[in-house]
Amino acid sequence: ARGGAPAARAHARCRGVDDTPFDPEPLEEALEDRVVLDAPADTFEPVQFALKTLLDRLSARLSGRQRAAVRLTFVLRLDPTGEAQVPLLLARPTARAKLLLELARHRLGELRLEAPVAEVAVRVDAHDVDLGQQLALGDEPEGDAALEGVLSRLATTLGEEALFSASLEAAHRPEAAHGARAFHPPEARRGLLSTAEPEGPVTVWREAGAARERPSRLLERPARLDAEVAASGALLAARLAGKRHRVTAMAGPERLGGEWWTDTPYQRDYYRVHFEGLGPAWVFRDGRDGGFYLQGLFD
Repeated sequence: ARGGAPAARAHARCRGVDDTPFDPEPLEEALEDRVVLDAPADTFEPVQFALKTLLDRLSARLSGRQRAAVRLTFVLRLDPTGEAQVPLLLARPTARAKLLLELARHRLGELRLEAPVAEVAVRVDAHDVDLGQQLALGDEPEGDAALEGVLSRLATTLGEEALFSASLEAAHRPEAAHGARAFHPPEARRGLLSTAEPEGPVTVWREAGAARERPSRLLERPARLDAEVAASGALLAARLAGKRHRVTAMAGPERLGGEWWTDTPYQRDYYRVHFEGLGPAWVFRDGRDGGFYLQGLFD
């Protein structure tokens, strides 16, 4: 009592009494599992059997937490020493063991190692909330599972940045009106639980009128064309990389201008031009110098 409240608390703690509310600090859970093979394997079949066991376990753990894997790493420990780490990037988060095993076969089936495999481990490096997916009734209950597999293989083989789609940008200049973003398979529009609205009318390119369709491939910088122009101003042919390409069809112009409030205003006539031996291209005529420039190509 002579020590006051601090002494009383110290005395209570010495006796093992503490009424302070317990505030635990959650530890980040590592979703990882491993299997030691009965004998070092120099073929893929024992490794594949271990992978199925591991992925079944991890998928069950992910599903129980309502999580879905985004990125995994397969670790193959070799005998007597060494290891190989193989990453796997998924196009869309999933906790389906069947799809993960199929992608694992693709990544590891043709792998060449210097020594037999003694242990197989799978680690979930990144995961997200599992929102589930409405499967389609009928002859294709798997929906777009095949598309997910193809996209995941492309992203893993070519790199994460190699697979992208376009997103709208707040820009007046047409070639800057969309940018690259991470690609994901389209949302399912079928199924009893689907709330997707029906798709609206699609704007198509017409011969008689402005060519409003945008190309899928844009040049980083417009390339000036060595153009052959008729007296009427129509483009007859152009040279690219030293080769002459005759114009077989041309639609436009789509006259656009803007960004006068910036240091780089523009005033252009855009055309869709079909070059012989090159295909459809997006070309504009600059209002400042009257020259023709190649801006992009249509697939």
